[in-house]
Amino acid sequence: KFSLINRLSDFEFHDAEFYLKSYENDTLCVTAKHLNVHKGAKENPNDYDMEIQSAEISFQQTQICSFAPLQTYRRSKDGSWHADEPPIACSGEEAKDNVITALNKGISLNCIDTRKDKESTILQLTANDGFVVEICFENVIVAWDEYTGKAWYEMQQQ
Repeated sequence: KFSLINRLSDFEFHDAEFYLKSYENDTLCVTAKHLNVHKGAKENPNDYDMEIQSAEISFQQTQICSFAPLQTYRRSKDGSWHADEPPIACSGEEAKDNVITALNKGISLNCIDTRKDKESTILQLTANDGFVVEICFENVIVAWDEYTGKAWYEMQQQ
């Protein structure tokens, strides 16, 4: 069994899928599919990035900060692009409810971004499903048992 603590930079999240496992006692736990660990991580003994069969990610001391639909654009008759009405972000219980609903269905990730804020880390998840979520947490543990093979993008490079 492998586990990493507070080392999200060792993973590639593009096209990974998150599913809710639990959210209790300020710990958000998700199951991740199609998550890849970089070849430079000491837990990856291979010379290429590897896909993990299934990982459990536990965000500890978690607060769901915000949930916002992505900005949408339309093309005018003259061919120019313009933004639709700005999306309305939500926070608090409404954001939590939206995130839990999305995770129950499963979300596909485009990318993540992290930044530090005092004792917490702020994780911004951009979903292929058309929204952005910000989660604040103190620690994160990623645990998994086995690899399924090379990461999908390693296979395309062959």
